[in-house]
Amino acid sequence: MTNNHYAEFLPNSHGQSDNGIEIRLAIPADANEISNIEVNVYGEYPDPQKEVIRKIIEAIKSQESDESLKKTWIALKNEKIIGFSKLGFNNAINDFPDLIEGWYLTGITIHPNWRRVGIGKILTETRMRWLKNKTNEVYYWSNKDNKASELLHKFFGFKEIKSSIYAPMGYSRNSWNKKGFSKLFRAAIN
Repeated sequence: MTNNHYAEFLPNSHGQSDNGIEIRLAIPADANEISNIEVNVYGEYPDPQKEVIRKIIEAIKSQESDESLKKTWIALKNEKIIGFSKLGFNNAINDFPDLIEGWYLTGITIHPNWRRVGIGKILTETRMRWLKNKTNEVYYWSNKDNKASELLHKFFGFKEIKSSIYAPMGYSRNSWNKKGFSKLFRAAIN
């Protein structure tokens, strides 16, 4: 299976929004489609997929209250999920001392067939808009090899503040890891 983890880095190609894209908060019924996108992008799970879907459902249910410090948005085209993105407030940094307490954009995953049509941009705008009345700055970390993510986030004013951090959910091209080395970025919320 080919690894589709990172979008191809095309510095002169900026996604144009595809008409008919709907963005909404994830609901438990979305877990199976979210799981399928993750497998398509990252490869097979180390745990049984049924267990992963159960964990995704639990995570989404925990995000349902307005007070939740984590959220997941999905992008749909013709009622089919084509991507998703997350954010969360990080205040338990004991295991990851390189991280700064605050709000983080914690993941964006687009099905490879839907990359370069502006889905990542729409999902990032949605998360930034949601944070507008909650904070004046936001962070994200990215694997050093993920140039497409860096370019996308640069559009929103993200600037690198640390060049080598130890962060949760690092990913290598060969395996899932719980931790890894990445870069840390910050942007102002306007």
